[in-house]
Amino acid sequence: MAASGQKLLDKLQKFREGELKDEQGAKEKLEEIHKFLTDHETVSPSDCTHEVLNGFGDWWVSQKSTKRLGIAEDNTVDALYKHMATMYEMGVPLTLGEKRTPQFKLLQDIEIRGTKDDYVKPEELIGDQKKFLHILGKHMKELFPSLPDIHVMIFDGSGTSSLLGVLQTTVRVVWPQIIVDKDRAGTIMDYMAHKLSSSEDEDIKALETRMKGLSDSNSWKSMFADSIYFGSVAIRMPLNDSVAQPPMMRPERRAFKPLNIFSFQNSSDSQMQEIQVLYDHTKGGDSFESREFIKMGCTRMPTGTPLTDWVRPTWTGESRPPPGRERPSAVSSGVAPSRTGRNVHVRTTAGSDAPNKPRGPGTGGRPQLETKKDVERQFLGSLEEFKTHLEASLKEEGVIEVDEKERKIKWSQRAEVGAFIVFREDNHRVYFHGKEHQVRSLLTVCGNFVQTVSEAAGSTNGRTSVAGTGYAGSQLPSQAFAPRGAGSVAGRTKPTSLAAVSASRSVRSSAGNAGQASASSNQVPYQRIVTVEFEADAEGELTLSIGDTVTVEKDDPEDGDGMDRWVYGLNPLADKRGWFPLSYTKSCASAGGLEAVSE
Repeated sequence: MAASGQKLLDKLQKFREGELKDEQGAKEKLEEIHKFLTDHETVSPSDCTHEVLNGFGDWWVSQKSTKRLGIAEDNTVDALYKHMATMYEMGVPLTLGEKRTPQFKLLQDIEIRGTKDDYVKPEELIGDQKKFLHILGKHMKELFPSLPDIHVMIFDGSGTSSLLGVLQTTVRVVWPQIIVDKDRAGTIMDYMAHKLSSSEDEDIKALETRMKGLSDSNSWKSMFADSIYFGSVAIRMPLNDSVAQPPMMRPERRAFKPLNIFSFQNSSDSQMQEIQVLYDHTKGGDSFESREFIKMGCTRMPTGTPLTDWVRPTWTGESRPPPGRERPSAVSSGVAPSRTGRNVHVRTTAGSDAPNKPRGPGTGGRPQLETKKDVERQFLGSLEEFKTHLEASLKEEGVIEVDEKERKIKWSQRAEVGAFIVFREDNHRVYFHGKEHQVRSLLTVCGNFVQTVSEAAGSTNGRTSVAGTGYAGSQLPSQAFAPRGAGSVAGRTKPTSLAAVSASRSVRSSAGNAGQASASSNQVPYQRIVTVEFEADAEGELTLSIGDTVTVEKDDPEDGDGMDRWVYGLNPLADKRGWFPLSYTKSCASAGGLEAVSE
């Protein structure tokens, strides 16, 4: 039964309070768009061409919705673009992404981390007189000399990142004439990063200084997001809004809006080539309609579309390897190594999930139920001060309840039952409860006003109750995401970098290690089963998936007692060796738990 226009409008206004710009005729438009989207839903992942970002329950999504669309025919694709344009012009853009095809238009997503008050404005990067744009165009013409003129479209999705809690530059560059595959796109991205890194141009150096001044994590290599090539998530479409990660799960009000269209012309001047401005958003005009921007900026191409002829770049350097793969040394042949498909995740102080990581053989291909997590932090201010912070950070995503008698405040998630935060003024403790991904996100949002509890605050043994909540954790909650010290993996959280273990000493032989075995280390070699996914961050670490059986070949008691130590071993499934935390595994002889037992 089709939903009424009034119900759809009410739901839209509830989800997007204050965003709707044009209510005239909105009911009829919403009915038409709702019918189109629901009529083209598909249950088959193989038929899916577009999907809702992050599984968000947008205004048109029902409880039984698959949130996947199968839209491949030209006439239905054009209709989808028309509806996207309508929603964008109404001020409530859709939140859809397109699934990447084997061949696609070349696009580059540029992401630069800012602060709460400042960020690199798109106009600092993009403009017909900007050296950054000239470098991109110059080297793109070198790679594709068969194209007499090269067009490029620029979209801006900058704004506050809910994940990072700061302003972020998000600029998309689309080259609609250039068709690539993911390996070629990755090579071009690495080549551009290399050219920017090695540039002696004063403007480029000044721009790098500006980026570094905002965040030490900013670099030419990190600013190009490669998850659009190697991840399995959908690519956000032009004029569509981004969606905050769980538990916030809301549109971030920074839809990709069109900024410019440029054409790079042939020029005898190798330093500043001629750039023709085909569209400039600051000048307005009706030269392009919204749906035209979508059509030109979307990247899907029919399977089998020929790749654009190119000249493969050569340089001495290295490309960024996907997580879990060893970083290659400098390329002696001068040809950048090919890249392989793995998703790249943003790292945060609270840790990051790996939702698209392949499952281990022990899972049978079935997704694992995510366990609940209790985490403890401290806040040294008053109840009123904590409430002020909550209202500023999470008021829109949940409900705040204050118990003046108990001097306790509780925030509960509005979208789904389960995640909550409790602060008690008597002990200045903040208790986070929810699924692991929810707790990670909440810690990221609250990280600027809560602190890690010191070890002296409680015992590290036994079960610790979460005061005032009725929940208990299997380890000290304050250790859930904060390591106790170098090399520690307390609370099954990733310890400090392997460099603290492997860089300080050479790898001991298996025979020598076996001779030093004690009550806190097993006789090597022995096998264990992975119970917690572990993604390598540095060279020499070993990526693990739940269900993998790994062989421990080096186990030294100097690295810690009990489970809090790094061990070295082999993952036969990946045919790789490296270091990993022992607490992420369990004994093959143990039916449950994670305690170390003699093998």
